Amino acid sequence: MPAVRRNPERLFRVLMVSGAYPPDQLGGAEMQCRKLSTALAARGHQVTVLTSCRLRRDAGACEESGVVVRRVWSRHPPQNMGRRMGSSVAWTIGAVRAARSLEFDIVHSHQAKFPSAVGAWIARRRGVPNLAKIGDSDHKFDLATLERKKLIGATLARYVARSVDRFVAISEPIREDLEAFGVPARRIERIPNGVVDRGGPLTGQERLAVREGLDMGATATVLVSVGRFSAEKNLVALIDAVGVLDDPRLELHMFGSGPMEEALRIRADEARTRSRIAFHGVVDDPTDAYRVADFLVLPSLAEGLSNTLLEAAVAGLPAIATAVGGTPEVVADGVTGYLAGDTTVGDLGTALRRALADNGDTRAQMSAAIRARALARYEMAGVVERYESLYAELART
Repeated sequence: MPAVRRNPERLFRVLMVSGAYPPDQLGGAEMQCRKLSTALAARGHQVTVLTSCRLRRDAGACEESGVVVRRVWSRHPPQNMGRRMGSSVAWTIGAVRAARSLEFDIVHSHQAKFPSAVGAWIARRRGVPNLAKIGDSDHKFDLATLERKKLIGATLARYVARSVDRFVAISEPIREDLEAFGVPARRIERIPNGVVDRGGPLTGQERLAVREGLDMGATATVLVSVGRFSAEKNLVALIDAVGVLDDPRLELHMFGSGPMEEALRIRADEARTRSRIAFHGVVDDPTDAYRVADFLVLPSLAEGLSNTLLEAAVAGLPAIATAVGGTPEVVADGVTGYLAGDTTVGDLGTALRRALADNGDTRAQMSAAIRARALARYEMAGVVERYESLYAELART
């Protein structure tokens, strides 16, 4: 039975600033913005999301799950600069105009990239506190990514670094990146991404029925990969590692789409492996796949704190993953899954072999351990309470 949560001590009017928002973009930062905004609204807070849209007809305000979403049209996402600087400028003008008619107590930007500079400027003009949640670490660290942008990227990065009242680090590597960039420790708060509990693993006939519906083998060792098919996800190496194993017991089911989809399909065809590799496209809710698979595979080259990993973890699905970003905070090697020594085909293959060698009892223990860890550390209600405390602290300063 879930713990009873206390009522918030104060209700806030929160302006969320995000360069994109579902359904326009389904990346981790955008999904977390929607999940957190919805959870805050359910607690009684007044939440408005200021974002962009790809189509002119979608511009304007509408209510979604208790959250007011105010979309400003721009031809390209506002985080792009260089030759697409015009789109960012146009979005900035529209966003600033839209903010004039909004009432808010705090500005909360998602990712410290171009839109966070706009959020910080809006907050300063209105005399309210602002915070920015960092989305990525390592070579994709938000402020470093912004700094590398042409024209005014370095200037904007410095402005964000000094103008944001509090940065939220969703993982320890991100906290370290912030300090290395020159942000004082007192202005950094550790709050992870949140996840909603949709239930643990399925067993018995229900498990078999769901597997059949997803075209998964009843007795196969099933790996699932969920997310965008892009270079940083390192999915070519994953397919190659599965091909090298050439194990007829093994099935890799890939859910998602993206710019590398055709290349991945060709790679899978060329592998000529007895291990089955299946592509399912984008699914609205992969929870069923998490609840009946044997392992999640997350071979990424870089991560902040993967939403896919947290959703799989709370469903009781152990992970085989690379030790990047916040992943090792969820995946304890040999306890809640397996960590690859590096991002190479060989290291991924070694981790896959270890997983295949373990019996059902070991997987059951890992399943229970990773679900318990996810519920204790990342359950959304607890994450919301931490943001409420941070909002209250900033409002007092």
